[in-house]
Amino acid sequence: MFHFTISVGNFIVKLCYVLSLVGAVIYGIGLMSIGDILVGLIGIVAGILLVILAFYLLFIIIDIRQQLVNLNAKLDKKENKENL
Repeated sequence: MFHFTISVGNFIVKLCYVLSLVGAVIYGIGLMSIGDILVGLIGIVAGILLVILAFYLLFIIIDIRQQLVNLNAKLDKKENKENL
């Protein structure tokens, strides 16, 4: 059950990542059609970099939270042993 949830969660994250990248490219192509080609290329590069940065920061925040939860569990176990 837990493994199934993780695999579905990974699929959803990968899907969101790919759709965000596709959205950044479509945004750049839209800028190319409205204005100059250079503006569109800058839009594509900036969009891709922002998507990568956003997901990188998201996973850093998730990792820090998980480490804090693990540390709290270790401290609780240690405190319970001392109370006995």
